[in-house]
Amino acid sequence: MYKKISDKNDKYARGQLSLDDPYMSLGDALDKDVKREIDEMKLTQREQHLMFGLVEWFKIVECLDNACQTVNDISLRWFGEYEVLPGSYYIELGQGGFQSVVDVLHKGLPDQCIKYNKKVQRIVWNRVKGEGSEVKDRLVSIETTDGENSLADHVLVTCSLGYLKENVANLFQPAVPKDKKLAIEKLGFGTVDKIFLQFEKPFWDKDVDALSFVWDYEFPVSKAQVEHEGDTNLEMQESVEEIKNTWHKKVCGFETVDGHSDVLVGWIHGKEAEFVENMDADEVKETCVKLLNKFTGKEIPKVTKMILTRWKSDEYARGSYSYISVGAKGPDVDTLAQPMYMTTENNEKIPQVLFAGEATTRKFISTTHGAFTTGEREAVRLINFYQQN
Repeated sequence: MYKKISDKNDKYARGQLSLDDPYMSLGDALDKDVKREIDEMKLTQREQHLMFGLVEWFKIVECLDNACQTVNDISLRWFGEYEVLPGSYYIELGQGGFQSVVDVLHKGLPDQCIKYNKKVQRIVWNRVKGEGSEVKDRLVSIETTDGENSLADHVLVTCSLGYLKENVANLFQPAVPKDKKLAIEKLGFGTVDKIFLQFEKPFWDKDVDALSFVWDYEFPVSKAQVEHEGDTNLEMQESVEEIKNTWHKKVCGFETVDGHSDVLVGWIHGKEAEFVENMDADEVKETCVKLLNKFTGKEIPKVTKMILTRWKSDEYARGSYSYISVGAKGPDVDTLAQPMYMTTENNEKIPQVLFAGEATTRKFISTTHGAFTTGEREAVRLINFYQQN
């Protein structure tokens, strides 16, 4: 049922179905279609609650994939632009994880090419003629908080959309174009964290890849339904106290970790993830153990180690990854990806500041391979620029 509805929703972005309301959210469409499908099944009330629980589980997974608070944040019109690549859903990188990818890329670079612990304070581009020598007028200046000033022909900005949202006003001089600033503001960006638990010994069967948690739910009330009924003052966001009591329900389960037979990883998103980042580690661990006990009925071995990611708390990330939110459009991603050019007296357009990262690709937004391919895209852009000039 859910796949049938999801496949239908994908068609809006591909132009195979028309949409009367361009600002409709994925959540509104899901609630409408799910209610109709379940009504047609003629289920008992108990069966309906379990079915809605399954739907809520799928919604949480959707939020994890998109780093949003709820599926009501996702634009239905642009939801289906994401392209799923063929092959296995999981990629085995071995014990090294993503570090192994970085190590391969680093091998081809001289050590002196990389400067560490340098926080960029300002990027000065499109200099007014006369600010420096004729050569310097064509260069970009990168100012760091330690007072160092470096010059470059081009600067490739790869910081997260979350960092740009908080710092774009002061990061560039002159300011970024209005359309780029608006795209940064409109596109969605949220938090997804992982909870790694290492046990004295595995308690799950060897053929188990994941333990999923499905809760009993009544039919959820969507934002669209609330507004339709006229109660526009109803607060849709949970208070901190409510999150404290319910955050564990946003952990949709735990998965096994390749190469680590005694480790499980759980996922959590949104305000609940931000809340967990500031919780006492022992309390997080104890709650996760209770969840595993509740849903498996097994005695859970001692947790010997826990690792919790804290992407929202990271001042250079400010969250995890991006999505096309209600009010934003696919072309906003293209606008973010566009370089900022300097035009010389000879009308030569020089791409001085370029942008890459997962938020700058419509097909692969939110992914590591999306970030990687955008770096290649900008490298090709510069190669083509020098071949043509």
